[in-house]
Amino acid sequence: MSIRALAPELAEKAREQFQEDPERLQDALQEIRNWLALQPHIHARTDDQWLVAYIRGCKFNLEKVKTKLDLFYTCRHTCKEFYQLHHKDEKFKELMASGFYLPLPKLSNPAAPRVTLLRIGVFDIAKIGAVNAFAAAHVVDKILMVDDDNAIIAGNIVIIDFKGTTLMHFVQLTPIQMRMLIASQQDALPFSSVSTFIVINVPKGLNEFIIMVKKLLNATEEDQFYTYSENYEEIYTLHGLTRDIMPVEYGGNGGTLQELTDHWVGKIEEYSEWLEEDLQFGTDESKRPGMPRTTESMFGEPLPNDRNFLQNLNL
Repeated sequence: MSIRALAPELAEKAREQFQEDPERLQDALQEIRNWLALQPHIHARTDDQWLVAYIRGCKFNLEKVKTKLDLFYTCRHTCKEFYQLHHKDEKFKELMASGFYLPLPKLSNPAAPRVTLLRIGVFDIAKIGAVNAFAAAHVVDKILMVDDDNAIIAGNIVIIDFKGTTLMHFVQLTPIQMRMLIASQQDALPFSSVSTFIVINVPKGLNEFIIMVKKLLNATEEDQFYTYSENYEEIYTLHGLTRDIMPVEYGGNGGTLQELTDHWVGKIEEYSEWLEEDLQFGTDESKRPGMPRTTESMFGEPLPNDRNFLQNLNL
């Protein structure tokens, strides 16, 4: 896979943010490939676009690239439940058909962040399960990593809509699973650290849950975490969003939710062979130099009352 050419405006942002030029990028690619070849425990993708996503997302900090790549593949072993859903499984298809996780295809400008809409309340949580939902979102994120230069370089704006949520949506993940989720998403993926989280339609009593999530996020992301109730018109004035990228149902003219859902169902089909191939990669912890990593060594032992905090939420 060759390296996709950047839009001129995005290429300029890459030059300004981390002094990217073709020679420096090729040198970085070679160093990461050489490093991977010396890691007996990591079986990783080495195609150009995949590794470039990590190099750019880490702003050419190659030690950070190595840490994130190792963690990404390690999490497949230590956070297995978040990787168990196959893209051809019926639950995955049902989730995608619900339009619960929609990176919006349009951009405010050629160098703008990618905006993603996460609608937690639109699928049957009792049937699907929270872990499967996040596993499906991870499949979409992998596609973004090789398909979306804006998400990697310019960052992400994630709009989380809590409309339709119930207590069931918030009691399924234990604190250890929450830490797994943060590690496999925030710490292991190469998306730019420039991320904004906008939570809308926040139900009464959910503030305690949001406070807990903020504590799990790193400081930079916590500073960019905003919440709104049913009146969220401010997202257009305070966060630089334009109506031409947003769904019709959210006051925009960037297509209907069904059209955006169909777009992503098609994108999954387009990447089906790539996703199948990707299943082979991971770590063999028996070959890791030093101590192997386990779920317990990374996230701690589960406690008997792990779920109590969330079960006491008054939604």
